Amino acid sequence: MTKSNFKEIGTRLKMVRKSLNLTQKKIADSVDLSTSYISELESGKQKSCSMLYHHLATAHHVNINFILTGRGGMFEEGLDFRNFDQKDKERIKAMLKMMNEKESVFYRVMGEFSEIKESAKE
Repeated sequence: MTKSNFKEIGTRLKMVRKSLNLTQKKIADSVDLSTSYISELESGKQKSCSMLYHHLATAHHVNINFILTGRGGMFEEGLDFRNFDQKDKERIKAMLKMMNEKESVFYRVMGEFSEIKESAKE
């Protein structure tokens, strides 16, 4: 991913935060991060934060695909991560960990999320 990709992700992250009427401090406190780190994410100076994405997806039904790629709606309709079985929850945790460790797995992770999303709707 290029720096411009991170800037675009940061812009979408900021859009989501503002649409949820959350301050940088409020969202930082909810995932035990600093306000300056959230600011750096939104400006594209930091690469990613799986804890933040997980929080947005589970607590606010944010479509992480929207933040990362700009595709789809900002929010998932009717998708509740609490309804996933333990196997899917473990897959999600593993994918978020991979995203933090290596940028190269981004597309593989997005494919896995798509599969989980489809199986959860069934």
